[in-house]
Amino acid sequence: MRLAQVAAGVLVGVAVLAGCSSKEPANDTLPTPSATSAEASETLPPLGPADFPMPAEAREKTPAGAEAFLRYYIDIYNRAQQQLDAGPLRDLSQNCETCNALATDIENDKLANYAYEGGAVSIDTLSTPSLKKSSA
Repeated sequence: MRLAQVAAGVLVGVAVLAGCSSKEPANDTLPTPSATSAEASETLPPLGPADFPMPAEAREKTPAGAEAFLRYYIDIYNRAQQQLDAGPLRDLSQNCETCNALATDIENDKLANYAYEGGAVSIDTLSTPSLKKSSA
């Protein structure tokens, strides 16, 4: 695997936890802070591929939710590399430059008829995320 892809994989985690998307007001479908995970999954539209949806916990604005999202995002990134399908990765990017760059790399690799062998990104250890408003 190219060194740039390894570096990009590391940047995914940093970008996701740094809240790289632009600040936008919450939409009206978000659950109230007292809503449970089950309620959240019932009121929010599904995210991610139909056969690999984002878990409800990954949508919570809690430290555990931030960790669950990061783990899901890494899984989506690894899946995008294996399937050479950056669509689900782009769907989660919300104008994140780093996320879009990762998706573009995968799309360019597909056009060049490249394939990934090994090199999956994984998390060995993770500190508890710090939450500030809607960013982790």
